[in-house]
Amino acid sequence: MKTTLDTRPIYLQNDDSIKAHLLLCTLSVYVLTEIAAQLKKVNIHATPDEIQEALKGMYATDRVIGYELGHLQCDKKIDEIRRAVEKIYHLESLEKEAIRKNELKEIRKNLG
Repeated sequence: MKTTLDTRPIYLQNDDSIKAHLLLCTLSVYVLTEIAAQLKKVNIHATPDEIQEALKGMYATDRVIGYELGHLQCDKKIDEIRRAVEKIYHLESLEKEAIRKNELKEIRKNLG
């Protein structure tokens, strides 16, 4: 299978692992292309490396209900891309929907 597709060396042995690896590679290229297209619509021109750097700096942590969004410190261009991605894909609303653990304890206390 690896020779048929003429890929770079992939150090996997069975066909299912190779197919899964190629699927993930193809999917990641599609996601980067889609994000780049969405950013262009809002006049932000970003290279795949810049998009990847912005995504690496984003994270979500489970907060009981919902997620808390955060980001690592980065330069101005990467931060602009990150904020645009959050806005385009409505990710900033996740943080607003989350309930903190101390809020949940207070709700439980008030309920009895």
